[in-house]
Amino acid sequence: MTHSEVRSLAEDGKWVCGSHADMLKVVRYGERERVCHAAKEGEEPFIYMYETMLLDLGVILPSDFFEADVLRGLGIAPSQLHPNGWAAIQDFKVVCLALGMLPSAPVFLNHYTTRVGESASRPVSGLGLFTSYTASYKGFKSRFVKIQAAEKSHFCIDSRPLPLYWQEPPKFKGLARSQLPLEAKVDLQLLDNLPRGMSCRDIVSWMSSNNATLKLKSMLKRQGVDMAELIKKARLTNDARSSGQKASSTKTTSTVAEKKSAASLAEKDSAKRCPTRRRPSGRPTLSRLRRRLLRRGRLLFLLLHLCLRNLKGKVVVTAGPGLPLGGLPCYVAPPSVGSMWGPGFDMRSLLPISRIPPHDRGLLVSAGAAGSIDMMTAYMACSLATLETWRGMLCKAEQIVAKEAITKELEKAQKAKAESLAEVQKMKEASQKANAEIEDLKAKLAAAQTESTLLKTKVSSSEAEMVLLKSALAESQSRVVEVESILASDKEALKAAEAKTASAESEASKLKEENAELAERVACLEGAIVDQHEDGFNKALRQIALLALDFDLSPYDMTKEKAGGIFCINQVWDDGSLDFTLKEEMEITLRDTMASRLDAWVEWFNGVNTEGDGTNIKGHNGF
Repeated sequence: MTHSEVRSLAEDGKWVCGSHADMLKVVRYGERERVCHAAKEGEEPFIYMYETMLLDLGVILPSDFFEADVLRGLGIAPSQLHPNGWAAIQDFKVVCLALGMLPSAPVFLNHYTTRVGESASRPVSGLGLFTSYTASYKGFKSRFVKIQAAEKSHFCIDSRPLPLYWQEPPKFKGLARSQLPLEAKVDLQLLDNLPRGMSCRDIVSWMSSNNATLKLKSMLKRQGVDMAELIKKARLTNDARSSGQKASSTKTTSTVAEKKSAASLAEKDSAKRCPTRRRPSGRPTLSRLRRRLLRRGRLLFLLLHLCLRNLKGKVVVTAGPGLPLGGLPCYVAPPSVGSMWGPGFDMRSLLPISRIPPHDRGLLVSAGAAGSIDMMTAYMACSLATLETWRGMLCKAEQIVAKEAITKELEKAQKAKAESLAEVQKMKEASQKANAEIEDLKAKLAAAQTESTLLKTKVSSSEAEMVLLKSALAESQSRVVEVESILASDKEALKAAEAKTASAESEASKLKEENAELAERVACLEGAIVDQHEDGFNKALRQIALLALDFDLSPYDMTKEKAGGIFCINQVWDDGSLDFTLKEEMEITLRDTMASRLDAWVEWFNGVNTEGDGTNIKGHNGF
């Protein structure tokens, strides 16, 4: 644990009783210290305690009689007992006090054993009243503190030695029922009526509350156990135990008086000294003294205890019940609360017979009943004198305590008032901020409403446009249907046109082939015609040359021959741009021209032949 954690635990003060706060102090252990270490020579006595024992389990130092007796019975130090064992001790105390019983170590150890060599305690098979606080208690071994004191006796209420440091625990397997004294057997028989396996964690959590008895009663009621009946049995047991102790004490006193003459003489002397007190026996005197103790000594005991506890600890002011007219001496508490002012409360349970040493018992027997009564009378007189002396001081102390409590409550109220005012101021600021936010939200809401109106207008116009678009869409769809029908018919016409085009292309290819053939024929004819024409033209020129020797033939050439202003040879036939029809027409014209010229040449030739020697001409021309 860190220094801050140890300091916080020490300042909390819940781990120590208020009257012992100055006797015990919490310090942090050294770096090399372990929980199993013991005090060195000259060092102050100390014990180690795990943090979970003080914070979670509610263990308070110094240890009471019950806790100290359990540790002595087990022979172990406080840090050797596992936290589950400490939780069981706390639960056992809560249950016993709720039933009006004093917790007893022998009865507790009848239900539990220890594991040798381990810091743990476990219930005896079939006898465990409580479950474990936790099934797996991890991480607690490294978190412990060191608690120092000036003397060893400060760690427990009684003066008997308590094991403070780790030691080898004895082999302890629990106390058998036969080993218990009669009183413990009676308490054990009463505890046997409780259910087994009660929740340890729940009962431990009740220790810090003021209604542990009611919560235990509710738990037992859910499990079908009547707690009021158990409390009644416990009171009857205590009453019977008190009566038995009184009878046994009287019998022992008479027996010792017979054996010891001194004791009987003392009784006679005491009886002679008190002749006016005529009582049939000593029992009424004891009961009367007991009532006086209950009425007067009880108040002193409680006030002193509360004053001593509250001077160092926290002041707790609670509202008590209303008192009768006679005040506290006439007050009788209800039987269900287990009060010291109750009708069935046994004062002897505060100091059991087992707590009285044998030496003191023998001393009281030797003094006898009368001597004991005289001693009690003197004690009561001293007590009354002390009460009268300290009455005013106690009243002042009570007033001081009440004043401190009221002052603290007033400080708390003032602090709460200041906190309330601060909270109110914060709430006002928050309210103003909220109002501003509300105004902003209102403005935003108005803007949003305006925008919503615009959006609604836009939506209405959009809806009108949507209607128009829908009508246009319907028209477009009808047009699309018409176009699709037209396209279908066009597709059919296109298919027919494609078929016609295919047939036309086939016909055109055929015509091209025929045209090529005709072109070849025309070329052949052209060659033949031109050759013949050239031969005829040349023959005509030769004949002219033969006939007219002085005639100039140089201007005449077959390529320069014209027909209708057009060259008949070369330029006409070499022009590839002329179409087939024009070529045919030109061929026809050429043929006609050549025929007419041939005829003219023939006529001319015949005329010349008639004028000259035709025989020579014929022979010259080869005719």
